[in-house]
Amino acid sequence: MVLTASCTSNADESASPTLTQATARDRIESYLTATLNALPRGVRLTLAPERLAEGHSVDQLIQPMAAAPCDGDLNDTTGPVKTQVVYYVSGIPSGQADQYFTDVRKYWGSQGWNVTETELAVQSIAATSDGYQLIVRHGNATDDGVGPDVLILGGTSPCFSRTATGTAAPLPTMIEQR
Repeated sequence: MVLTASCTSNADESASPTLTQATARDRIESYLTATLNALPRGVRLTLAPERLAEGHSVDQLIQPMAAAPCDGDLNDTTGPVKTQVVYYVSGIPSGQADQYFTDVRKYWGSQGWNVTETELAVQSIAATSDGYQLIVRHGNATDDGVGPDVLILGGTSPCFSRTATGTAAPLPTMIEQR
């Protein structure tokens, strides 16, 4: 599973001089937790999905997400990077994923963020006022390895200096509603 969002085309100019991997991940986690809290009670965020499509394993879906080069060049070992976080929304009642997808989009819109549906009824991206991008994706057994009643929430940070990586603690395996 790969969820992507990009920085501006001139990554060197867009790198934040004060942002670190730890503060970026904390901010993404804060946005995802607020989104979770806006959903009906009984759901949580998990690193692993509750259900897998036949033939898929958790190990195929759960991989540590290293800081990604902002210019998209995986061979770039010196330029600015961004951090990414991905969780599954677990506990959605069967047949209700479409409504939860809509609820996420409505919540993001209520925050004043620009929400763009990049794939009709499948994927939307929100741009926050401080430069983060959030994504909600409706699971599809053919491309995600998860069933159709699954939602994926993720976030990508603004770009920051490569020297500010390695500062983040491991992600929590589960985030409960508050």
